[in-house]
Amino acid sequence: MTRARKKVVVICAGEQGRMYVTKQAQDGTNVHVMGFFDDRVDDRLQAASLPANYLGKVDNVSTYCRSHAVDQIVIALPNIAAQRLSTIIKSLDGTTIPVYVSPGVEVLKRTTPVFASHGPVKVFGSHVTGFSAALKRLEDIIISLTALLIFSPIFIVVPILIKFESPGPIFFRQKRYGLNNTMFDCLKFRSMHVRQEAAGEIKLTERNDPRVTKIGNFLRRTSFDELPQLINILKGDMSVIGPRPHPPGVKAGGRYYEEVVDEFLKRYHAKPGLTGWAQVNGARGNTFTEDDLRKRFEYDMAYIQNWSLWLDIVILFRTVFNFGGKNAF
Repeated sequence: MTRARKKVVVICAGEQGRMYVTKQAQDGTNVHVMGFFDDRVDDRLQAASLPANYLGKVDNVSTYCRSHAVDQIVIALPNIAAQRLSTIIKSLDGTTIPVYVSPGVEVLKRTTPVFASHGPVKVFGSHVTGFSAALKRLEDIIISLTALLIFSPIFIVVPILIKFESPGPIFFRQKRYGLNNTMFDCLKFRSMHVRQEAAGEIKLTERNDPRVTKIGNFLRRTSFDELPQLINILKGDMSVIGPRPHPPGVKAGGRYYEEVVDEFLKRYHAKPGLTGWAQVNGARGNTFTEDDLRKRFEYDMAYIQNWSLWLDIVILFRTVFNFGGKNAF
């Protein structure tokens, strides 16, 4: 079975970028270079002489990647261009696509390649790829099926109590951001009275919130309202462990999340989770202040960049023996 080739774009079409593209073709790697982005074409570089298509200016990278389902971004700059490299990486904060830096010219010119010598070095992106992704998916299926079996009595009793206390659906569905910033329907047991929200309004739950039902108060304090997300996990929208999913339009301290943390979209390099590193370290509940959000973001980034099966086991263990908590309301 032939693997799908990774779609890659290269930023900067200088010697290093051209040599990287040529090397991929010579070595027969599983990479399809879609083209170059460079601000210097028609000034110092000629588009017709490039070994791949010229796609536009660097400012257009994120837009192109979203519309063409690009898998990787490779920046091809020499080590001496550290400031330019930093600027380009900063400009890519709004994309969830993994970003790499190409090896230097001295490495690409080697006639006797060494292991991984011609591969780019990851700047940012999920480490859960290939075999690791398959292992984590297997982990999700086993744990979610086991949990659904264990909590099956709750899935019988709770819907009856919800319908008995107030009219409305059993499940609350809300659009939330998932892997690569895509949207999915996140499921929860309904814990509030049904009411019509103003368009675009996201009002975070407060302590002693009058919208919360009696059974809803219990569900929230025990975190049992999140159990239907086991279905999201089986569907592949979520993972057991990962950064918690957020709905669009939420704020911290009066500002939207993306305004508070420039790199916020990097959370979406991983599937959202039922629980996560931030939650077991106390950074759960509502983000009433910008510091609340920054703290949670730091934990989420630490998880994404240091993922391992053992870390997932630790988080799961700490979640099981510390569910609920003072910020659950």
